[in-house]
Amino acid sequence: MGAAGHHEPWDPRRVGIALAAYQPNPVWLAEQLASIAAQTHTEWICMITLDSPLQEIRSAPGLVPFMHDERFTWVENPERLGLRSNFQKATQLLIARGVDLIAFCDQDDVWLPDKLTRAISALVDSEADGYSSDLLSFYETGRFRSIKKGGKQKRFDYLFQGASAGCTYVLSVPLADEVRSKFGEERVLERLPSRASHDWLIYALCRGVGRRWTMGRTANILYRQHASNAYGARSGLAGLFSRWQLALSGWYLEHVLFLREILPGTRDHQRIFSAIQRFSLADRIWLALNSGYFRRTHRDAIFLAIFFLI
Repeated sequence: MGAAGHHEPWDPRRVGIALAAYQPNPVWLAEQLASIAAQTHTEWICMITLDSPLQEIRSAPGLVPFMHDERFTWVENPERLGLRSNFQKATQLLIARGVDLIAFCDQDDVWLPDKLTRAISALVDSEADGYSSDLLSFYETGRFRSIKKGGKQKRFDYLFQGASAGCTYVLSVPLADEVRSKFGEERVLERLPSRASHDWLIYALCRGVGRRWTMGRTANILYRQHASNAYGARSGLAGLFSRWQLALSGWYLEHVLFLREILPGTRDHQRIFSAIQRFSLADRIWLALNSGYFRRTHRDAIFLAIFFLI
């Protein structure tokens, strides 16, 4: 048995890499594509869907070899879709190509050579539909910092946090197609709260419908940090303060409640969502007492409990 829904040995080999780009820095994009070309797992194709004119980068010296490499397909969108919908388009085009797995990719990171090999091995070994990993952020100053995103999964952590940065995600095609269907046909993306996390929604959908997710403890990506990237790395005290500010703004609980739009209405889900919706003193105490089921690390569970009680 392989990933959820498979009843015979599962041997995914062909990976479709979804790269949604918008006004990419040609030098950084070339570094990203070169790192894809250097993967030890060689059965892949890369779909690059551009939300900006291809002509802007077509003649960039570092990108010319990849323009003529048949493993890379370049698609210029007639109109700008936005990051989330652009990733969904790339995913849909890859599924139509008959791939086994979908790997999300940013336009300015660097993949370590064994990224795909490790992801495939972890998915097969754990019979999972979703995979994520830790990262190694790097800065223009030359500084590197490890970002730990894993930890032991808790019963309901998917309701309160994502798995990791989306650029680490590798999904089985059944899961990717379910995400595409849920987000596309039900127009979920159009109703998302401001600054909603697409990555978190994918993890929540996978876990919430009973599919398995596995988390790699090895950093497989050099995660570039710069002024214009979409989210960036948030860790340490600065990251904790940033998340605390978001929680106090109301964004965090709004995002949690939005998950009702995509998850089955199980008794457990409804109990948690109802407690957050009412948010009475009794509800907040109950939520605080159960915070250990909601976050993967002891530290985060404590801070969540404090947040519920203040």
